[in-house]
Amino acid sequence: MASLRITRLRVAVCVVLAIVLVAEAMIFKSFRQSIVNTGSLRMTTVGTTIYVVSLQGVEGADANNDHRLDNFTRYFAETCGGVGGRQVKVKACLGVMDKRTGYGITKSFMKCLNQAYADGVEAAFMFEDDARLFGEPLFCSPHFRQSLIDEAPKDTFLMLLGGHNWYGDGDSDSKDTSNDKNNYVRVTKSYGAYGWAIPRGHIRMLQNGFQKDMDRNLSAVSPDVTWFRTASETGLAIYRTDPLFVQHPSGYSNTWHGIRPAIAEARPKSKNEKPWIY
Repeated sequence: MASLRITRLRVAVCVVLAIVLVAEAMIFKSFRQSIVNTGSLRMTTVGTTIYVVSLQGVEGADANNDHRLDNFTRYFAETCGGVGGRQVKVKACLGVMDKRTGYGITKSFMKCLNQAYADGVEAAFMFEDDARLFGEPLFCSPHFRQSLIDEAPKDTFLMLLGGHNWYGDGDSDSKDTSNDKNNYVRVTKSYGAYGWAIPRGHIRMLQNGFQKDMDRNLSAVSPDVTWFRTASETGLAIYRTDPLFVQHPSGYSNTWHGIRPAIAEARPKSKNEKPWIY
């Protein structure tokens, strides 16, 4: 009987060890797949949230703003959904009315950046409510948005996901040589603030730059002018993704108080353009 008990004990121990080994293998496989998906060993995450400024429901806003936030939210829900981890949670920031050119959108971004900072995000992805994707499913994935931040050159002050009238296009001239994917192009001037991302550590710098320009009581201010100046003053750089992910369809402009034609309906064709390596 003693021999039988020992045999049963040994069998039980073997079964437990087998279960442990299988569990460890599954955990390792999951962790390895996570590394493959994110392209990074970092354990922090940018999460699923993107931020959008909107004048929908703001007193005094033009009627053309009616349903723009609803349409933006619906668009991302339909485009990204939740299949395969491609999830986007839209967090709205009510815009600020100001009759002076550019002050309203600048104040709106200031407010939205405060929200993102309070939320503790590692990087804030910011949009205007009339922005749309180029039909690119990669951006829907939180893992991919994480890789956008992780793989960016180390001197990145801010990353442009869309825009137009680019100056300084060319291969990355960052001193950082760790980025070999080459999907980032340094720019010295451009226009368009309808889709961009900024690391948490630079949010206060940009807000200070916005406030500095507004305190000058200029006749007009512009976020896409301020951030290039601020980046230069801090010794950092601004990059656009190559290819771009965000476009600006035709519609009413609160800055210019009228209908503007579509901006960058097609992705720019530059000599450096290439598929995203992910």
